[in-house]
Amino acid sequence: MKGKIVRTLIGLLSASLILTMTGCTDKGQTDQPVVEAQATPTPTPAEENNTPEPAPAKIDDNGKPIIDFDEFVNGEWLKEQEEGDAKTVAAAWKKQEQILDRVKDILENTDPSTLPEDSGLAKSIRLYREAIDTEDMEGRIKDIRDYLAAIDSIKSTEDLCKLSAKEEYSICDTVIRFVVMHDENGYNTEVFSPYNTTNSIKNLQGIITGDDPSTEKEAVLAYWNALGYSEERLTEILDNALKVSEILDEYYGNADYNNNLIYWDQEHLDRKGLNVPVIDILRELNGYGRYEEVLAPESMIDLLNSLYTAENVKMLRDNYLYHAGMELYAVSAYGAYISGSDEDQEKYKDSFVDFMCSAAGDVLAEEYKKRFQEDGMYENAEILADEIKNELMTVLGEADWLGDNSRRALKAKIARMSYFLGTNGYVNELTDFYISGNYIEDFLNLKIDRKRFMRSQAKYEDDKRLPFQAYMMVENGEYFRKSNMFVLCAGSLTSSCMKNDAAYEERLARVGMTMAHEMSHTLTPDSIYYDEHGMYNEILSDAEYDELWDRAGAIAEYFDGVEIAEGKSLNGWAVEDESFADLLGMKICLNLLAKQEDPDYDLFFRCWADNKAFYLAEEDVDSVFADPHLPGKLRVNCIPAQFDIFYEIYDIDESSTFYVPADKRLKTY
Repeated sequence: MKGKIVRTLIGLLSASLILTMTGCTDKGQTDQPVVEAQATPTPTPAEENNTPEPAPAKIDDNGKPIIDFDEFVNGEWLKEQEEGDAKTVAAAWKKQEQILDRVKDILENTDPSTLPEDSGLAKSIRLYREAIDTEDMEGRIKDIRDYLAAIDSIKSTEDLCKLSAKEEYSICDTVIRFVVMHDENGYNTEVFSPYNTTNSIKNLQGIITGDDPSTEKEAVLAYWNALGYSEERLTEILDNALKVSEILDEYYGNADYNNNLIYWDQEHLDRKGLNVPVIDILRELNGYGRYEEVLAPESMIDLLNSLYTAENVKMLRDNYLYHAGMELYAVSAYGAYISGSDEDQEKYKDSFVDFMCSAAGDVLAEEYKKRFQEDGMYENAEILADEIKNELMTVLGEADWLGDNSRRALKAKIARMSYFLGTNGYVNELTDFYISGNYIEDFLNLKIDRKRFMRSQAKYEDDKRLPFQAYMMVENGEYFRKSNMFVLCAGSLTSSCMKNDAAYEERLARVGMTMAHEMSHTLTPDSIYYDEHGMYNEILSDAEYDELWDRAGAIAEYFDGVEIAEGKSLNGWAVEDESFADLLGMKICLNLLAKQEDPDYDLFFRCWADNKAFYLAEEDVDSVFADPHLPGKLRVNCIPAQFDIFYEIYDIDESSTFYVPADKRLKTY
C-alpha cells in the first residue's frame, strides 16, 4: 500500500503548512462575535423522500447549447481582462484587494493613542507608520549597512554557524532553516526546511544585467551602492546566491519529505558524521520541544556536509547577504524613494500591509472582525460547518465499497475534526514585541517575535496542540491533515455572502464550497492514512485502499496531458489531490442543496463559476504548474461536469467541450 503514496506529488511549500494541533475540541472558536447576533435560519429541508426535482425550464446560451460554462458565466469579465491587457488575474484576487484595503485603512486611520500602549494593534500601527515615513532614508540605509556588516565579515563555516544561532540573523538564513510542523506521533517539532529562491534570483539578474534601463534597475543598483557594494560585487553576490539555490533545488528533487523523515539527535548525527552543529544552533534559538532533535530526511547530512566547507564560505556568505539585503530593500521603501512617484509609494504601502497581515495577522484579524463581522456571520458559518461535517458522514454511510469497521473509523475522524472560525487556536498577540522607534530594528524585532511564537508551539504536546499559523486575511480556509483540523479564515467569515440576507445558494457556493473542499481533504488518498488524532494509521483494508487509489488514478488520468496552453500540458497526479477535494466538496454541497425546498441550482453553479473566475495571461502560463489546483477554466467547467444535476439544469449535450458521458464521470466516495 505505501508504494502508492509515492505517486502523489505534494509540493514542499504545501507540506510546510501542515501545522499541528489536536482534534480534541468540538468547536475551536475562542472569541464570540462582537454583537449579539441571530443567524439566518437554514432554509427548510425538503422531506427526505420528497426531494424536489430541478426546475423543468432548461438554461441555454441564447437558444444554443452551452459549449463553455466558464465563458457562459464569466465571458464579459474575461473579455475585459483581455482587452485591458491584464496579467494573470483571478476573481479571488480582486476580493483580496478589498481585504487588504480595509486592513490598510485600519493601520492608517486608527489613532493608536486611543488604544492601550502595549496592545498588539497599537504596536502594529506604530510599525506601519514607521515603515511609510521615509524622510530619514540615510539613517535607514546606515542601519541596514550595520546589520549586513556582521554577515559580510564571515570568514569561516564556524562564523556562519555562529551567526545562524543568533535570532536577529537566523531569520534571514535560507540554508540552516527550520519550521515547526506536526509529526506522525502527535507532536510539534522543528523540521529542516531550507528555502530556495532560484526564480527570484534569476529575475533580479535579468534586471541588473539587462541592456534596457529601468527604474527598478536604477533603484537596486543605487541601494547596493549606498550599502558599499559595486555593481560588479552585486553581480558576484547574485551568482553565488544562485549557486546555493540551485543546490537546494537539487536537494529537494531527491529528498523525500512525504515518506522518509527521520528524527535526529546529537548522538545520531555524530554517528552519521554531520559537521554542522544544527542541534547547538537550535538550542541557542530555544527551538526544542520534548527532546533536542530535529526532523529531516537523511539527505540533509550530505547537503550540509557538502555545502559547509572552507571552499564554499564565500558562496554561502553571499547567499546570506543577498537574502538579508533584498528583504531589507523590499521593506526599506528605497525603490519608491528613488523613483519619487506617488504610485510607487502606494505600491510599497500595499506590500507592507501584506507583510503585516502575515507577521501580525492575529491581532489584525481580531480588529478586522470587530469592524466587518456583522450580525449572524459567525452563526451562519457555524451552521454551514456542522451541515458539511454531517453530510460527509452521510456520504460515507452510502459508500458501499467501505466495510463497517473502516466506515466507523472514518466517521469518528470526521466527528472529531475540530474547526476554528476566523481565528487560530493559539494567537500571537505581540505581547513581547517591543517598539524602539528605530524602524529597521523594529522590523527585525517583529520577524524575531514571529519566529519565537512559531517555535513556542514545539512545546505543546497532544491535547495542548492547536492551530497557530493559518493566514487569516484571505477568503479561504485550510485543512491540516496531521491535526485533523479545519480553519476558516477571517476574510471568509466576514464575506458578504455570510450576511443574513444572502441567498443560501450563494453562501453554499462561495464559503460552503471552501469549507467542503477543505474538510473533504480528510478523506483524500493523501490524508486517509491519518486517523482522528492526526496520527499515521492505516485505517482501511488493502482492498479499500486499492479502490480509493483507483478512483484517484481515474482523476489523475482524466486531467493528465490536458493542454492549458501551446506546449503546456497538465501532470494529472500533480492536480489529483486538490481535484479530489473539489469533487467531494461539490458532492457534499449539491447533496445539501438537494435537501432544500425549491433549490436554485443555477444560482449555485453561477456563484461557483464567478468565484473561481481566472484569466491566465500567456506570459504567466508557467506559474500555474506550481499550483496543485486546476487552472481556472478547467476548474470552473470540469468539476460540475461530473454531476448529473449540472447536465439537467443546463441541458448540456455532447457538443459541449466539457461533456463527460454518464458512465465516465469521476467518483470519489
